[in-house]
Amino acid sequence: MRHTKKANAEKPKEPFFTNARKKVTRTDGVHKMFIYLHHTLINMNRKAINRLKVVLAEKNKTNKWLAEKLNKNETTVSRWCTNEVQPSLETMIEIAGILAIDVKDLINSTIDNK
Repeated sequence: MRHTKKANAEKPKEPFFTNARKKVTRTDGVHKMFIYLHHTLINMNRKAINRLKVVLAEKNKTNKWLAEKLNKNETTVSRWCTNEVQPSLETMIEIAGILAIDVKDLINSTIDNK
């Protein structure tokens, strides 16, 4: 009996990451987890710029409430509160007005008090 290759032999799996010039074609859970972990590691080292989440909690207000006041998407406000992205200075001034606080209270200090 001769050994022959199986007709249905499995092809080797392609890597879920490739160099920048190739498109990533694998979109299963492994790839999504890789992307999530990549973004998490990048964001872990990022210092919080705004205090929006803290100020809203102090004022007993929600992201949804602020989004409605600003006529913005709730996801946008959520991303501001997690410091994933930052609102424009004009928006920060508008938020300060809505919350009746000084705009400086929405920004973390750049000076470390040790």
